[in-house]
Amino acid sequence: MNNILKTLEEKANQTIGLILEEEEKGLLSLKEDFKEKSTKKEAKEKDALEKSLQKELFALTQQLSFKYNLGIGAKKAEGLKEAYQKAQEKLIILPEEEMENLLKRLIQPLLGKEGSIIAGKKTAPLLKKVIKS
Repeated sequence: MNNILKTLEEKANQTIGLILEEEEKGLLSLKEDFKEKSTKKEAKEKDALEKSLQKELFALTQQLSFKYNLGIGAKKAEGLKEAYQKAQEKLIILPEEEMENLLKRLIQPLLGKEGSIIAGKKTAPLLKKVIKS
């Protein structure tokens, strides 16, 4: 009877060992699957974060570029306005003869082209005079 109990106990231990071994393999497999899934999830999250950061960086770059260009545009506009005012001041005090000479030099390149020159009420008579001469 002892032998039978011993044999049953050995077989039970073997069966339990096999079951435990299978369970351990299953757990290891689950653990690896979990690691793989979490690695993929982390990679996706990392990619998503990286893309988000790239978008933000691009948006900030665009904003800075726009602000920079806006600043330069404002400076250019201010410079042009100042130059226009200075030119206007000088043109106002120019004698008529010098104004004629200036207009001749400005219009000369246009005379070879087809079409007409549009002028205001004050400059039209001067232009006619310049063109005739």
